[in-house]
Amino acid sequence: MRHVKDLVFLEGCVNYTWQWSDGWRILLPRMIKHIMDKLPPAYFLRLHRQFAVNRLFVDQSQILSDASKVFLTTAGICLPVSPQRKSQISHQLRENADLPTVGM
Repeated sequence: MRHVKDLVFLEGCVNYTWQWSDGWRILLPRMIKHIMDKLPPAYFLRLHRQFAVNRLFVDQSQILSDASKVFLTTAGICLPVSPQRKSQISHQLRENADLPTVGM
């Protein structure tokens, strides 16, 4: 795994997980749940059963009012948010909008 601060988002595919960053992606033979257990929870949010995001890459100005999608600052990527997690994700993104960028 590369440095955690470079990790933009995770995409789960059954028993495998894609790690995405600017310019690279790696397929790991682990479920997204197992990878999330090893990442700092202050920075990574589980959006959906298939997606998790590093909140440092979330474009705060592009969060939809109903919080159904999260836009990332890199490459204009838009990730879905589970209906069951909308209010939780919206609250978490508002409460810690200015996280430090060091220490990961």
